Amino acid sequence: MRETYYAGSYWLARPESAQACARRAERFFHLLGRCDPAWTRWHETADSFEEARNLQFRTDASSFQKLFAQEEHQIGDGFSFHLWTGENLHETSGVDGACGSSSLRLSSSCVLEPYTQGPHAERVMTAPVMAEALRAMAQAWDPEWGVATSH
Repeated sequence: MRETYYAGSYWLARPESAQACARRAERFFHLLGRCDPAWTRWHETADSFEEARNLQFRTDASSFQKLFAQEEHQIGDGFSFHLWTGENLHETSGVDGACGSSSLRLSSSCVLEPYTQGPHAERVMTAPVMAEALRAMAQAWDPEWGVATSH
């Protein structure tokens, strides 16, 4: 059995506009890309891996604003996203995020699922890189708390 890890940051009740969330997301992905080059090219999800590989996503604020304008990326008074990266189906990494909500019950979050196998995993599954990824979350999202740990 292979142990898996993640980094996550969480906060409650911080209403923000789509524009503010988009700026935070842009900053996070910029900082994450500085942690490792494998985290510089992102894709949206689709029905198949092959289809999703054609949905490259630019991680600038404008692209996030367009994403947040879509109904499927609106949750209550907040916004959500799921992006992934990887060269093949068995070596991927993903980020799920939710932001902008005023809810005291539904937390906003940013969760990174790093690569679990392959050459990228060997580089990113180290304490220094995961700590830097968590630092990127803290700088971009200003969460109440965060953690980098095993599942």
